[in-house]
Amino acid sequence: MRQALVMMVLAVAASQASAQVSSETVLDSTGYATTMVRNNSAEVLDVEVELRHGAVTKERIDLGERVKAVVSPSRFQLAPGESQLVRLLLREPLAADSVIRLVTTLTPRDAREISRTDGGAAAQLRFATRLVTRVRAQ
Repeated sequence: MRQALVMMVLAVAASQASAQVSSETVLDSTGYATTMVRNNSAEVLDVEVELRHGAVTKERIDLGERVKAVVSPSRFQLAPGESQLVRLLLREPLAADSVIRLVTTLTPRDAREISRTDGGAAAQLRFATRLVTRVRAQ
């Protein structure tokens, strides 16, 4: 039973949300930029976009405080194959050649249900994927 549950979890994890986000976004001299988010999965995705200060170490990206910025839209849904243009406008000064992080969180709209035929408990699993990319000032 335990092995079957592990296999089900691995199968669900393997089909996590898949989306495409620009690997780097460049802000113009006014602190404005756009980036595109595309849903490459077969599921409807809930998407949340934010800007954060952050540093890269050898092992990971450490995300810091939210950047004061307008992100529009900051939350939206994407059907399979759909794209959404996201506009970014900084509300705090950023030195030239500074780097901040665009954090895009993708959550499948419908949780996958694992049901049992023997009358036992059922579980719902919902995985979110977090994409972190570079945003830099010119």
